Amino acid sequence: MPKRKTSPPKKAVAEVKANFQAGYDGQFPTVYSNFAAITHTRHEFCMDFCLLAPAYQIDIDNKMVTVPVVARIIIPPKLVEGLRDALKVELDKYNTEDPDRILIPTPRSSK
Repeated sequence: MPKRKTSPPKKAVAEVKANFQAGYDGQFPTVYSNFAAITHTRHEFCMDFCLLAPAYQIDIDNKMVTVPVVARIIIPPKLVEGLRDALKVELDKYNTEDPDRILIPTPRSSK
């Protein structure tokens, strides 16, 4: 009787949760966007952030306005739910804050 092949035992995977903080050091450009288009394929989500401001291209015959993409972010599908949840948290904070308060991002000291 031939020996049956067995697969090696599965290793336990430890799940580690960590807090992350975005450290902006000014090396990436900051852009303003007031319009976004989101598309997807089976393997990624593509977010095009655009600037809807003059001078954009207008095609009157087809009733189409073309606006410039100022940034394109492509992320894996597994990141989408976390992004959605993070946006919800920030939107909830935004909706409960004093509307007259102005927030200015400032770099943190590295002490």
